[in-house]
Amino acid sequence: MVEIGKINKLQVVKILEHGIYLDGEHLGEILMPSRYVPENYEIGDSLEVFIYLDSADLLLATTETPYVMVGECAYLKVVDVNPAGAFLDWGLPKDLLVPYGEQISSLQVGKSYTVLVYLDQFFLAILMLVCFGTTTCPGGHHGTSPIYNMRCVSRCFCRRYRLHTPYDRPG
Repeated sequence: MVEIGKINKLQVVKILEHGIYLDGEHLGEILMPSRYVPENYEIGDSLEVFIYLDSADLLLATTETPYVMVGECAYLKVVDVNPAGAFLDWGLPKDLLVPYGEQISSLQVGKSYTVLVYLDQFFLAILMLVCFGTTTCPGGHHGTSPIYNMRCVSRCFCRRYRLHTPYDRPG
């Protein structure tokens, strides 16, 4: 099953001047713009690609690998803040949004934060949740240990969005 925000192995189904189309199964054909297309490929070949949404919310494939994928945490730098929220550099041309509702405190341009990347099923967007903004658990469930804090944020977040993480295991 093809997953947005993750690396997938997809088959080439069309070759056009502006790129190639890959079989995205239930998501339909997914464009890989020509700037990402590797050399020496044919229809029927399988390529390992990262699937994401561009600024117009169209599915795109790239051979580039972001710093973080859906379901993972990373320490990323804020490159812009606007009325929608803060945008962090995740290694792809489209910066990733942390909406204000997912910020523990206001994020500042030039500073880095630990974030958890998730796929918003309602808006079909890849977004981020700030994991550390305080030294205590934002849900009030654990102490000040960063490990417990990360586990708690992941558990609270995953319950909210009905996801599963390695932190869901008992203990």
